[in-house]
Amino acid sequence: MHEQWIELAEEVSLNSLCPTVKIGCVLVKDGEVIAEGWNRIPKGVEETEARHTTFNESRFWVEHAERIVIFEAARKGICTAGATAYVNVTPSSVCTLCVRGLVEAGIVCIVGNTKIINTRAKTKTHNVVNQKMIEESGIETIIIDTQ
Repeated sequence: MHEQWIELAEEVSLNSLCPTVKIGCVLVKDGEVIAEGWNRIPKGVEETEARHTTFNESRFWVEHAERIVIFEAARKGICTAGATAYVNVTPSSVCTLCVRGLVEAGIVCIVGNTKIINTRAKTKTHNVVNQKMIEESGIETIIIDTQ
């Protein structure tokens, strides 16, 4: 069952204009998809490939998939508490900003595959803090080998 949602996260990641890192996230609650997202420019703001191409540009313009799904659910008036987040990367590749958002949104589980994303912005400190936040908040993490 997890595989189908990870595959959907991979599929929606292809909507991203980012030439190097395509992240997709799907929120599932009670067996239903409640939101889908990919790394993109916020709605209503011009989406251009140029805003995705360099680290200095993208860090200002691009919102992450894991936060997009939270915002999408909010736009629809859907409660995210108790939902599972499926990502097309390993859960340890989720950045600190996104982990904080998932914790605040009441996500109970993060399921991903074995694909590791390493970025210049992520340090060993990020990994330690992410792991502590996940553990302390009680979020379960599951890794499925979809390769």
